[in-house]
Amino acid sequence: MIINEIRFENFGLYGGKQNIILSTNDKEKNIVLIGGKNGCGKTTLFEGIRLCFYGYRTHGGLKKEYHKYLRNHVHHGKNGSSINNASITVLFTHENLGKKDTYEITRSWTNNQETNESFSVIRNGLVLDEVEQDQWDHFINDMIPIGLSELFFFDGEKIQNLAEDKTDKTELSKSFKSLLGIDLIERLNSDLEIYMIKELKDKGAKGIKEKIEKFEKKIFNKEKEAELLRQEKASIQNRLEYITLKIDSEENKIVKEGGLFSRKREKLKDELNRINKDIENFENKIKEYANDLLPFAFAIDLSKKLKNRLEYEVTIRENRIGYKKIKDTLSKFNNKLRTKKISDNINLSQKQINLINSNMLDLFEEEFGEHEDEFIFVHDISQNENKKLLELISKATTESKTNIIKWTSFLEKSHVRQQIIIKELQFAPPDETISPFLEKVKELNTEVGKLQSENSQKIEQIRKSEWELENIKRDLIKEKNRLFEKGDLDRRLKTVNKIKKVLQKYHSNIIEFRVEDFNKSFLTYFNKIARKKNIFTNVELNKNDYSVTLFKEDNKKIQKSQLSAGEKQIYAVAVIWTLTKLSRRSLPFIIDTPLGRLDSDHRETLINNFFPKASKQVIILSTDTEIDKKYMDQLKPHINKCYHLDYNDDHTIIKEGYFW
Repeated sequence: MIINEIRFENFGLYGGKQNIILSTNDKEKNIVLIGGKNGCGKTTLFEGIRLCFYGYRTHGGLKKEYHKYLRNHVHHGKNGSSINNASITVLFTHENLGKKDTYEITRSWTNNQETNESFSVIRNGLVLDEVEQDQWDHFINDMIPIGLSELFFFDGEKIQNLAEDKTDKTELSKSFKSLLGIDLIERLNSDLEIYMIKELKDKGAKGIKEKIEKFEKKIFNKEKEAELLRQEKASIQNRLEYITLKIDSEENKIVKEGGLFSRKREKLKDELNRINKDIENFENKIKEYANDLLPFAFAIDLSKKLKNRLEYEVTIRENRIGYKKIKDTLSKFNNKLRTKKISDNINLSQKQINLINSNMLDLFEEEFGEHEDEFIFVHDISQNENKKLLELISKATTESKTNIIKWTSFLEKSHVRQQIIIKELQFAPPDETISPFLEKVKELNTEVGKLQSENSQKIEQIRKSEWELENIKRDLIKEKNRLFEKGDLDRRLKTVNKIKKVLQKYHSNIIEFRVEDFNKSFLTYFNKIARKKNIFTNVELNKNDYSVTLFKEDNKKIQKSQLSAGEKQIYAVAVIWTLTKLSRRSLPFIIDTPLGRLDSDHRETLINNFFPKASKQVIILSTDTEIDKKYMDQLKPHINKCYHLDYNDDHTIIKEGYFW
């Protein structure tokens, strides 16, 4: 698939009719670079493409919140004058089974209380007629499932969340399944399940019907509860988006009015963001170190004594075991001597036998040392615990305090610089013209913090509700299976049950196969974009929750907190790249502000090794500080088109050419 053109009419910051040509037909020039300062409409453009394709699905199917979003994204004219309609059109080429088709899809809506929305699909110049008009949304979603867009359309925040394991595992699971075709199997299995339960309910005895209806009522109530929570979360999310737009607007006013100070302020903010990430990263390292190794590292002499004692106790345990075996063997040998089983030619008296036995016991006791019960074990722990403790001591005493001193020194310097920047941002004397804007931004950021906290709470509540819902559904399936085993079934139900069993086995096998594919491929893509190669030697994707575990040379797990901030970002990009390559789907990458949280070294790797190779079409939305003149020159051989978003008089105009 290639996106050829986007057209906006009164959408968000884009007033009037505007368009942007994005087609990339040259394999070597696969990049479209779109520049825009904060608040100029990069995210609006990014969201607009998904909105045109997926409509209400972009808001989790919550139509009330979706319609509110549509109304809020109708452009306001000069002086707040009312505009009654808005639309987004995307023109794209899609190839299926070797046949290329061109599509023009348009989503438009009116700005009134009811929010009347329409959606049209034109294929190869003709209105799509093979499906009913009310199914056009589903047609587009089946062609390019929304789960795919979660990974092909991504921004800096999504990369950050994946890097820090903050991504909702449910969303990652959906994306993985969509990319690799597993969702189709699960959908068929779910449809068969619904059919079987309906047949049991309709044709079963009265008691069966009542049991199923009882479960269905529980499911209905729990789904209603989860839906209400999702609506509340969507409302918070909309408020967050609105406040973020307000912050961008105020920041634009600061840039416009503040002159040199405002430009300096932007640089200080970028530096502060980097320092905050570095502080968080090294604090995590110190916490992890403190939990395991710090006590041993700061008490080297005591650690060595503990190590010697533990090793001595291991020796005593081994000697006791060995000595007991020897005593048992000598006892058997003694018995054989008494019964003359060793040789009929040896004639020994009992006194001689006892003497031999005593001498041998003395010999082995000297060899094995202390073994009697008089020895007191100070550390009464298992062999495994003993081994782990010795490993910790060894690591602590070899690494000593070097790491902790280095990290704390870095933290101290970072905290000092952090406080200097904060003071500059807060107390640098602003012009009277920008002071109100700064105060407004401060208030809005405080509200953002509160809303983010509320949003996190809602996410946890939704997870709990969905978990409870899944438990009820599992109980219903168990009851259904029990009824199947107990009762007589007609031929159709027996056939469906057999199909389900085969499907479940196939589902399990395909997941195993796809997970193994990921495990084999991930390191290849990671090493293509990593500055330091082979920092992982193995990787495992969990087939149940799709979490990723990393291993180093000795097959020891690597905690993501051990990675630098840049390595985490590169890891996240590699996860996305691996999944998209394994999907064998030719879709464009659309990336919003991808470099903001990366250091210069890791920016270089993405500029040179990811963007030119990620896809046939890569659309990058960047600020002038992310892809600057230096990186622009490096990307130039691969750039097909350049644009910049020019914000002026409360609206954005799309212009050809980058910032320079």
